Amino acid sequence: IPFAISDQGQRHHEPVLIALETLMSLPRSRFSVSEIISLLEVPGIRDRFGINEDEIPLARRWVEGANIRWGLHGQHRESLDLPAELERNTWQSGLRSMLLGYGMGDDEPWAGVEPFGEIGGLQASLAGRLNDFVHQLETLWQALQTHRTPDEWEGLFSEMLGQFFHKVEGSDLLLLNRFRRQLEQWLEDALAAGLEEQTLPLNIVKDVLLEGLDEGGLNQRFLAGKVNFATLMPMRAIPFRKVCLLGMNDGDYPRSRPPVDFDLMAQDYRPGDRSRREDDRYLFLEALLSAREQLYISWV
Repeated sequence: IPFAISDQGQRHHEPVLIALETLMSLPRSRFSVSEIISLLEVPGIRDRFGINEDEIPLARRWVEGANIRWGLHGQHRESLDLPAELERNTWQSGLRSMLLGYGMGDDEPWAGVEPFGEIGGLQASLAGRLNDFVHQLETLWQALQTHRTPDEWEGLFSEMLGQFFHKVEGSDLLLLNRFRRQLEQWLEDALAAGLEEQTLPLNIVKDVLLEGLDEGGLNQRFLAGKVNFATLMPMRAIPFRKVCLLGMNDGDYPRSRPPVDFDLMAQDYRPGDRSRREDDRYLFLEALLSAREQLYISWV
């Protein structure tokens, strides 16, 4: 069946922007194998750590052989409300096994660490480069934990670009430069608003910066296929034979956003102020009126 997906911003399909969002979201990440290895599939990140594209399958095999599954280390798992002693199958334990295997070969366990004996030969340096990459991720994970002033956030994100991206060219370079301009503009706006001494959490800063990278919603492809997947947006009350609303979980729709400390409107609501819950109710009414034959609502 021909279909089209509308309202996809660049940050959801450009690999370099997906990687950028992954890096900025490390405090909430599980550090799964697929998530971390996918970062190395971005040429700019791969070049930064001297890893060739044809070495990625070997890295995957070593990671699987060293029984790495998810989590940086016990401290990281503790931050996810799990026991800190659960060190097995983390990146730290797996990389220790790799490096020990390079030094000892397939020998008896040492200090409770089982050596991974496949590391050797001319390709052994890949284990060291992979270890450097994960170490940089851990450093960034720790740095993103604390609240910072706008100037400190700007410095941290600029440093992040230098630490993780190298020899970026073409469209990827344009996108990263766009992010740099977005970062500079956000800092100017924050300083103009008198927030130079205000410490801000990561989630607020990240959302503002990443949302600025998306193109406007109404100029996206729409009605390009027999089946159209799109977000609920105003002024799209176009009649359809069938309208399916997905993801309508209790608590997820209408949307509710927790107020932030500096949002004075949320603390003193007045008639006429924007309410996202009321907006969502209106969008639901538009979708209801657009269905000509069948309306399907699902929480899936």
